[in-house]
Amino acid sequence: MQFDDFYKNIEAFGRYQKIKYFLICLTYMFPPIMVYTWSFTAATPSFRCRTPIDDISEVSITDKILQNYKPSKSQCHQYQNQISLSECQRCFQLTNETYYNDTHMKPCTNFIFDRTYYQSTLVEEVRFEKTRVKSTRIIFMTEGILLRQLQTDSSLSDYDILVIDEVHERHLFTDFILGIIKCLITQRKDLKVILMSATINIELFSNYFENCPVVKVPGRLYKIQVNYHPIKVEESAGKTSKIDAKPYLRILEQIDNKYPSTDRGDMLIFLSGMAEIQGVMEAVQSYAQENRRWIVLPLHSALSLEEQDKVFDMPPESVRKCVIATNIAETSVTIDGMRFIIDSGKVKEMSYDGKYKMQRLQEFNISRASAEQRKGRAGRTGPGVCYRLYSEHDYLSFQEYSTPDIRRVPLDSLMLQMISMGLKDPRKFPFVEPPDMTAIDSALLRLQEQAALSTIDCSLTSIGSMLARLPVDVSIGKMLIFACIFQYVNPILIMASALSIQSPFLSFLQCDPDTITRRRPMMSNHGDPFTLLNLFDEWIYVKSEGQNTRTWCKRRGVEEQRLYDITKLRRQFQEILRDYNMEIDYQQTKRRTTLEKREHWKKKQQLKDLRSEHDKESKQRKFLKLEDSSINDSMTDDDNLTKQVMKTTDKIRDIEFRLINDVSALKEMSTDSQNYRSKDINMLKLILCSGLYPQVAIADEFNNYKRDCDQFFHTKTKQFVVLHPTSVFTYDPDNLLPPTSTNSNNKKIVFSNQHELLVYVTLLETNKPYIMNVMRTPAMQTLFLYASTLETNNDFTRILCDQWLEIKFENSETAQSIISSILLLRNARDLLLQMTLQDLNKSLDIELMSKPRTYELQHLLSKKMTDFLENSCLYAIRRVLPAELDTIYRANIQENEDNNDDDIIVNKESTKINEYLTYNCLRSNDDQESFWSEYAGSTMQKHWICPYCNEDILVTVAERVAHENQCQLNSLCNNENPIFKSTQSNINKTNILSNLTTTTTTPSNIPLTQDYYCDICEQTFKLTSIEILRHRGTHQT
Repeated sequence: MQFDDFYKNIEAFGRYQKIKYFLICLTYMFPPIMVYTWSFTAATPSFRCRTPIDDISEVSITDKILQNYKPSKSQCHQYQNQISLSECQRCFQLTNETYYNDTHMKPCTNFIFDRTYYQSTLVEEVRFEKTRVKSTRIIFMTEGILLRQLQTDSSLSDYDILVIDEVHERHLFTDFILGIIKCLITQRKDLKVILMSATINIELFSNYFENCPVVKVPGRLYKIQVNYHPIKVEESAGKTSKIDAKPYLRILEQIDNKYPSTDRGDMLIFLSGMAEIQGVMEAVQSYAQENRRWIVLPLHSALSLEEQDKVFDMPPESVRKCVIATNIAETSVTIDGMRFIIDSGKVKEMSYDGKYKMQRLQEFNISRASAEQRKGRAGRTGPGVCYRLYSEHDYLSFQEYSTPDIRRVPLDSLMLQMISMGLKDPRKFPFVEPPDMTAIDSALLRLQEQAALSTIDCSLTSIGSMLARLPVDVSIGKMLIFACIFQYVNPILIMASALSIQSPFLSFLQCDPDTITRRRPMMSNHGDPFTLLNLFDEWIYVKSEGQNTRTWCKRRGVEEQRLYDITKLRRQFQEILRDYNMEIDYQQTKRRTTLEKREHWKKKQQLKDLRSEHDKESKQRKFLKLEDSSINDSMTDDDNLTKQVMKTTDKIRDIEFRLINDVSALKEMSTDSQNYRSKDINMLKLILCSGLYPQVAIADEFNNYKRDCDQFFHTKTKQFVVLHPTSVFTYDPDNLLPPTSTNSNNKKIVFSNQHELLVYVTLLETNKPYIMNVMRTPAMQTLFLYASTLETNNDFTRILCDQWLEIKFENSETAQSIISSILLLRNARDLLLQMTLQDLNKSLDIELMSKPRTYELQHLLSKKMTDFLENSCLYAIRRVLPAELDTIYRANIQENEDNNDDDIIVNKESTKINEYLTYNCLRSNDDQESFWSEYAGSTMQKHWICPYCNEDILVTVAERVAHENQCQLNSLCNNENPIFKSTQSNINKTNILSNLTTTTTTPSNIPLTQDYYCDICEQTFKLTSIEILRHRGTHQT
């Protein structure tokens, strides 16, 4: 049979045959090609990529690969951890139930199933789970795991078959993987690829893979009746008005009047967000309490896992279940028994605004593909009805498919991965649908701000190379690296893990007075990351004391499963650092004694027994109670059964936790973090800032005169943002008030050492622009250590940071001393970072000799950082408006060739000290002093003794800073420095110095230098006038 003949008969064949029999027939029709598809397993050697449109069964491809392609190792890709786990478990269960004979198309009743065989051949590999063994033949994995494997094996030589499921979701890295596959199949002729989806854009994907064949297998849905009920104009909600629930109530009344209560069938309502769910729930619950026919349940991501699981429970006889959900129920969750669907036609999606560096959660019309997905939920177990609250004309006006992630999310991580894999120009990558070029440029710029890419040619820097290898976000990766450098790994591991997942605090309880009272001891006035650290430490302490942590979490409005997730993610981050030879300050795992091994084995046996018991209990059907509608606890037909199931679940979680983690060690670490002093807190803040900067906000200058709820903050790109209601500072906003002026003459300029900035993780706009997960940090220290540009006036009393925040000092000597400290700290930090990264690539013998010197520099830098953070000098800070940038800079004054007395004859321009510091480009003050005053201040020479070379020299301000910067570099890399006393040093001083100076200053941009040829040395040097005199003096002595 030819492919065309088969394609013509495929739909008729699929209607009359079971899917598994259908695939088995294909095996014998096309033996070479059936081994690597899902609903259809590729065709001829010239068509090795298949694009099916209809999702059939994960078991189909699993059976066929196991039976007909024994040498292979296959890979099934899913975009979420939980989906990969559930799909693998489903395949394992169903292949356990039925195994087919290769000769006869019927189940083998006399076949003895080998469970061990299937457990080793079908495995899942996600962030927290790895079960691969030598006999593994099929692996279910997430896109992140696949990308990490591509970094080490760009040809995926371990795999013969690649299956990508739910390709229509168009997630960011899924599109990237598709582009890699497009290039890969031209190199590997033996690689088989199948794309699987229920609502795929056939033409787009078929054309992308060079017109590959498309097979559509008819679905098995029951008949679904579609009714259009467009909402009247007066009932439609405006931008600020509450959603009107009348259209939904009318449909409920129609169902109650038309269908008898004895007919089974529940309802699923699709709304756009939590606020809409709450509005409709209030009205529907009132209606349900009157007629006693409905149990109303919400479903959205902010609910606890137990509350989400209630939607799967059965309602009592003659009662229907009404689930009000976001689009989480569209594809991610399948609820059996749904007969009626109400589709609002709306969805809230996250988009990214590169101009404001802000994420937006906005409401949009759904696509026609999403509308079909929602409709299909009504026909899975029987005939259904779909009520669409929009007209058919509106439906036809919807876009055909949803906007892919690559066109609405930040591309930083994607660009970093692409460049690390050797793609020098991401703009030329063969995307399925290319993103906006401005989005690519914005992502590259942000990576340059994070020092992950070079500002010259966008090549990977040393830290960028390390960040690309870490399977985490760029900001989290930088936190981990600097935590290793400064030996604050344990608290940063917890903070980074907590900031990487959804907050453990349940948002719907944030206004409950009792919950707030119980949370208050954990609240930190330093910010949300420290509150999360306190929460985790308290939870570990409660668990180590053997108390009921479930009850403890419930009383404080905490989702305990997310604390378990933090523990797993923390352990994964720790293993990543260990894999890359990063020195971390956790205790080494001790060898177990015989007694401890025996206890460990007992726990494993207990865990196995509990899982078996839990499986038996879970199989018993759970029923909801009519009195327990909404988010209250629902019970089964036997209350004790539910309590027993929950108790068993808690035991399983606790034993799994204790098998993997050393609770006593975690308790000891949590105790250490609770005893941190102020200098430790400041160091933790700076480490967090290393990953989060430039995401900082400054308080509005008039916040002292506003109510707590009306306080505004400003970022560089977005003005008048507010704190998110979930922030710890909403309960105590006085901590964020700016200091007041003590000078009665000038109330606007406030000189103080208490100025602070807010560093945030996310800038999110819903109805307002919010900053989320914020912490307080000292303003001057943060800006001077992490700003990309520092621009000064002639005496350093005015310093403009990143062209939007200005620091003013009262005293020029204080300002110059601060600048000297900044040069030392930033030079030493860059050197220490480079030395640490070099240590990672050394052999063990060299590493043992070189790391002590790294530790010595680390100790010195930590001490200097602590001293700088505790600096109590007075300064003022203000926000510079964009309009001021036209007047704040000095004009470049050119030399007059005619030398007329009436004209200025001096050529005075700004001086670039290094890559971030520019001297004398700002006006001296707001009164715009005369040119001669500025000129005198910048050219006047003074006697100064260099603290590094101990020379007494006559220098200008610019010459002093340039000389000090260069002396610091020489001193840090000098073998005579106490840090590097050992003559056995294996650190290449020349390489470090040359690499460091290329990132800070080059001979062409060292200020006031000139070529000088020394007759004695017979070499040409780039030196200033003072350095020439010093050089001559060395020969005279």
